[in-house]
Amino acid sequence: LDNSVLSNNAWLAGFIDSDGNFSIKGFTGNIRTHIAVQFYLSQRKIDISGISLGEFMFKLSEFLGCNLKSRTVKLNNTEFEAFTVTTSNKDSNQILIDYFYNFHLLTSKYLDFKCFERANYLYFNKLHRDAIFFEEIKLLKSSMNSSRAEFNWDHLKQYE
Repeated sequence: LDNSVLSNNAWLAGFIDSDGNFSIKGFTGNIRTHIAVQFYLSQRKIDISGISLGEFMFKLSEFLGCNLKSRTVKLNNTEFEAFTVTTSNKDSNQILIDYFYNFHLLTSKYLDFKCFERANYLYFNKLHRDAIFFEEIKLLKSSMNSSRAEFNWDHLKQYE
């Protein structure tokens, strides 16, 4: 296993490209609503080879400055125990944003990250209290993940 420091390793970007999730939560239509700009990653406690992912997930939570949590996940009618790491505060989100300026995402998850990054900026600078920016965050949320209808691959041109 690669035990190098996560902040110096592009491996984490690939792992997040595969299993990470960016989200904006908490909209009720009211400008005073609490919004959560989050990154989430969940992994089985024990992988298919029988190895515990606890040590790695703990390192990841330390790197991002967030808690490592445990929960029961149900997938395809099968329940299993999983570790989860969630960023949602200004500091932990910024660590992730800074990391992605050094090590880029390559899939469409990059586009979700850019929505996450913009919403994070608007929210933590309290601009979301302005109706125009509140609507922008709603639009960002509606264009992320499985709701994404437009794809732009310009971020890959640097690798040509």
